[in-house]
Amino acid sequence: LNIFEIDQKLAAEGLVKKGEFFAEARKLNLEGHLFPDTYRFDKNETISGIIEKMRENFEKKVERKPNLEKLIVASMLEKEVRDPQEMALVAGIIYQRLKLGMLLQIDASVTYGACLDLTEKRTYYQFCDVSQIGVANFLNQDSPYNTYMRAGLPSGPISNPGTEAIKAALNPEESDYLFYLSARKDSRTIFSRTAVEHERNRAKYLR
Repeated sequence: LNIFEIDQKLAAEGLVKKGEFFAEARKLNLEGHLFPDTYRFDKNETISGIIEKMRENFEKKVERKPNLEKLIVASMLEKEVRDPQEMALVAGIIYQRLKLGMLLQIDASVTYGACLDLTEKRTYYQFCDVSQIGVANFLNQDSPYNTYMRAGLPSGPISNPGTEAIKAALNPEESDYLFYLSARKDSRTIFSRTAVEHERNRAKYLR
């Protein structure tokens, strides 16, 4: 989950008021460092106590700590790829595109940046669902997270990745693929070598 989604879950359980966890996690720049796991909290647990448990769990569960670049990649893999076995292959594509100077064009990064922008513009907190706001509405909106407009990685993690995504980011699989696509119907990842092949797959699988 990202910090929007964690906030929503905690608020639903009555542990925090809506927006409180998001505000604290955002202020401390904790996206990416809150380990996804099952947690048990006392009803009187403070926000700082909740955050500390999640951070301590990250330190405990992640044996090989990724640097910021690898953590950002892992956070994108967590949101972009359903199958853990395909994560390493997608990680290889991301690193190869970076090496070649290609735009990453990752939808999940764009929508995350859009949610941050929308939230910061409001005078009150409202949950922003990155999966529902529609990436097409924000492709031409400049943002440190808009990987369609800016080269390189987004400015920070877009979720809190688990061990499989972190492992894939640290151990990418090389291939001759440069494109990937998440099929809507069965959540498969479709791989392509060329832009022409990729566009054919888009027409086929994203109808």
